[in-house]
Amino acid sequence: MPRLHLWWKLIKAVLRSRDDREFYDRIAPIYDRIFIMHRLHAGKMVAILAEAYGGHHETKRVLDLGCGTGILTDMLARKHFDVIGLDFSLESLRQLQRQAGDIPIVSADALQLPFRKESMDAVVSLGAWRHFPDPQGVMTEIERVTKPGGMLLVGYFPPALGGLLPLRDNATGRLLIRCYRMMIKLSGYTDRADFDLEQETLELSHRYFERVESMTCSDGRRIIVARKPLP
Repeated sequence: MPRLHLWWKLIKAVLRSRDDREFYDRIAPIYDRIFIMHRLHAGKMVAILAEAYGGHHETKRVLDLGCGTGILTDMLARKHFDVIGLDFSLESLRQLQRQAGDIPIVSADALQLPFRKESMDAVVSLGAWRHFPDPQGVMTEIERVTKPGGMLLVGYFPPALGGLLPLRDNATGRLLIRCYRMMIKLSGYTDRADFDLEQETLELSHRYFERVESMTCSDGRRIIVARKPLP
């Protein structure tokens, strides 16, 4: 668990931020020390792609959508994927650049990806999906930039409350989620930390991709994996 002073910085960022971008700019310097569980999910995503593409990693172009400070981006680069990190938080991208300066980074909105049609072999998104106000619009863009036969990986599900607190799908869990969503609505922050998001994302993935499945990590969280149909 994060130390108390990190928790306090996180709470202050929540209270002082007025949208997602401002929040992530504020917590970028401490993000990797707070959300340490992301490394497990990132490792699983890299393993899935490595198995799918065998020994041809360096020829596979991967977009890390909502890359944040680059936990997954850096892992993919170390496995010799041709990876690009994209995020709308400039401070998060600066943090990524300090740690791995040779990785290409892009500041952009997920609804308007600055890439050509069918230019990516895979698109991955870890932890960012629950923050997209318009997931269908984002999925449309992902489908546009992904090559035929390319892969989509979205994790992790079910989302934890605030990205940190796992909840059970029961009356207490759903009550906590309702209270949390009411609180963050006042600050303009978007966080779909609920039990319905995984099923909605699976259904949305089926509209644009095929061979859609939900794979489980060792801690019980899941990653949605899909393939774009061939012509």
